[in-house]
Order: sequence, then structure tokens, then C-alpha cells
Amino acid sequence: MEIRSKPCCHYCEDSRHVRKHGTSRARIQRYLCSACNRTFQTRYIYQGNKSDNNRSIKND
Repeated sequence: MEIRSKPCCHYCEDSRHVRKHGTSRARIQRYLCSACNRTFQTRYIYQGNKSDNNRSIKND
């Protein structure tokens, strides 16, 4: 039996107030952080949602 820990919120870094919040259109589990009231996914299928993409975009 595999024991999974709750994911950590991407915005406030809290894992105690995270709960499941449905699925995305791509059938990926979504989570809601009740501490900051924001939703997130643990993995994304679209490359634009990666956090390091903002650093790689250069303003001309």
C-alpha cells in the first residue's frame, strides 16, 4: 500500500490546508489551498504553465 503525502501549495507553500478540488479538462487532479484560497495542479501538460518559463521569456 502506497502512502501519499498532500501536495504543497505553489503559492503559500502550505500543505496542511490543501484538499482535492476536482479535475482539469485533461483529467488531472486539481487542489484547493484553503489558507490562500487558490487552486493548483501538481503537474501540467501545457509548457506555458511551468514556473521557469517566465524567466526564459525576454522583453524586447
